[in-house]
Amino acid sequence: MSGNAGIRGYYYQVLATLLDSVSDDDWDSVQIEPYTEDDKVDIEWIRKDSIKAVQVKSSINNFERSMVIDWIVKLVKDAKSNYGLFGLPIQYTLCLIGTTDNNADKFISALHGKRIKIADFPKLEEIKEELQYVTVDKRGFHLDDLINSSYFNMQQYLERNHKQTSTENVKMLCDIIISKLFINATKSRNMPKSLFIQLIDSFINSGEYGITETNKGSSNLSLAFYERGKVQENTEMNGIKLDILPILDELNTEALQEIRIAQSLHLPMQKIQKDRTSNRETIDEDIEMSNSVFQAISKLNLYEFIPVEIGAQEKEELKQLSQELLQITLREEDFYFGDLKKRGLDIPLFGKPNNTPQGTKEEIEKYTAIDNSYYNLLLYKIMLEYNKYLQSCYPLPLILKNIGHLHDEDIRVTIKFPGNVKVITSQRIKTPLYVVERFINEKEQFENLIVPQRDHKVEVYSTKNIIMPRLPKFSTPFKPAEYDAVDFKQFAKSIFTFEHFEEDGFDIIAYGFDGLNPNTNMQFPSFILVQTEEDFDLEYVIQSKHLKQPIQGVLNWISPQ
Repeated sequence: MSGNAGIRGYYYQVLATLLDSVSDDDWDSVQIEPYTEDDKVDIEWIRKDSIKAVQVKSSINNFERSMVIDWIVKLVKDAKSNYGLFGLPIQYTLCLIGTTDNNADKFISALHGKRIKIADFPKLEEIKEELQYVTVDKRGFHLDDLINSSYFNMQQYLERNHKQTSTENVKMLCDIIISKLFINATKSRNMPKSLFIQLIDSFINSGEYGITETNKGSSNLSLAFYERGKVQENTEMNGIKLDILPILDELNTEALQEIRIAQSLHLPMQKIQKDRTSNRETIDEDIEMSNSVFQAISKLNLYEFIPVEIGAQEKEELKQLSQELLQITLREEDFYFGDLKKRGLDIPLFGKPNNTPQGTKEEIEKYTAIDNSYYNLLLYKIMLEYNKYLQSCYPLPLILKNIGHLHDEDIRVTIKFPGNVKVITSQRIKTPLYVVERFINEKEQFENLIVPQRDHKVEVYSTKNIIMPRLPKFSTPFKPAEYDAVDFKQFAKSIFTFEHFEEDGFDIIAYGFDGLNPNTNMQFPSFILVQTEEDFDLEYVIQSKHLKQPIQGVLNWISPQ
C-alpha cells in the first residue's frame, strides 16, 4: 500500500468514527487501530453490554463478493479471538467506502436478510454461528461526500442538544474536531465517551463558532401514506393491490417449455408383451393363495425393467391442468415414450433412489419433460391460488414524518383499526401449501411484495428492538431441507415486526423507531396488510422522548371496490 493510500485509509477511519460517535449515544469508549492479534479490527467500540468491532476498507475500484466474504471471515476470527474471553456479545461491522459489484450487493442483501446459505459459501462455515451478528456498512468513496456527511451529523448533534450556528461555523467546528481525533488516533489512545463529549463541548462553548441556544420546543411527528411511483404522500389514499407474484410467470414459462418439448418428440407407443396381462392375473391368484409376502414379491419379479407408463389418473390430471392453465390440449401420443424402461422396484444406492429410466436420449428427454410439466403445473396452480389470497390483502404503505426542527427519538407509533378491518399478522397469514421454501429462501418472492423499495427520499426503518433472524435450514446430499407451516410463521414474524393485540374487538398494532431527524421521513419496515371491502379511518397515536404530550392523528383509506 502506498503512503498516500495508507494516510487516506487512516483518515477514512477517523471520519467513520466521528460519523458514528455523534449519531450514536450508545457507547462508552472508542479506539482507532486497537491492538488485536491479526490486526483486522480498525475501530473498537466498547458499550455497556456489548463490543463492536469495525474494519474499514476503501477503494476506488469495485468491491467484489469474494473480497467481502474474505474480510468478514478474518474480521470475525480476529475480533472473537481478542474479545471472546470477556463473555460479551460482539457485533462485527465491515465498513466499505466505495462501490460494490452486483454479486457483492446480492450477498450483502442476503446477509442482512438472514438468507445466507452456508453451503453456497464454504468459507463462512467456520464463522456460521457469528454470521447473524455481522453487518456491512456501505459508504461513498469520495472524500468530500464523507466530510459533508460529518458536517450533517454534527449539525444534528447540535440540534439534539438545542444549539445552533451557521453552516460555515459547523464546517469549521467539524474540521477542528476531525484533526484532534486524527492526532489522538495516531497515538492509539482509547477515548472514553466522557472525554469525547468534553472535547466537543470545549469547542462548542469556546465562543469561537457562533453557537447559541435555541428554543427547546418539540418535534412535529405525523404519519402519511406513501409509496414511490404508486401512492403520493398524503393522509388519504385510494386502495391498491399487491403486485403479482413474480414466480407465476416463471412457472408458466417453464411448464410451457416442457410441454412444447414433449409435443415436439414423436415416439411410438411402448411394445408391451402380450402375455403380460395374463401373467399378472396368474400372479395375482398365486398371491392370494400365498402366505408369504416374500414369495409374492419374488414371483412379481419387480427387479426387472418394465416399460415406463404415466398412470391413467395422473395423465388425466395433467391434461386438465394443461388445458386449464395453458390452454394447450395434450393428445394421447404426447404420452408415448418409445421403448423407455425402468425397474419395477426401486433399488436404493447409498441411501438414494436409483430407479433411473433406461432408453434413448429422446425417450428420456420426453419422459422428463412430461414429468416436469406435471410438477410445474401443479405448483403453478397452487401459486395462483395463493396469489389470489394475497390479492385479497390490501397493502398500506406508511411513512413516519418529522416536519419539525428538532431530532426526536424513542418513538412509539400505535395504530388502531376499526372493527370491519382485519390486520394480517404473522399468525394470521395463510401458509402457502407445499411451496414454503419458495417464500423463505428462493428469490425473496414474498419480501419483494411487501417490503418497500429503497427510496432516496425516505430513510430505512431502524429500531433497537430485537428482531429474531430467520435461521436457514441445512440440507445434506441425501436429505434436502424441508420447510413447513411453523417455518413460514417464523419467517413471517421476521417481516411483520409490529406488536399486535386486540382491544374491545379492534386490532391494534405498535412500532418502535430509534429516532428521526428534522425534516425527514422514515419508511415502515413493511406494508401493513389488511382485509376489508369498506372504507375506513385509521387512528394513530405517536409518543416519543421529546414530545410533551402524545400526538393523535387520522388517515383515510378508500376501498378500490
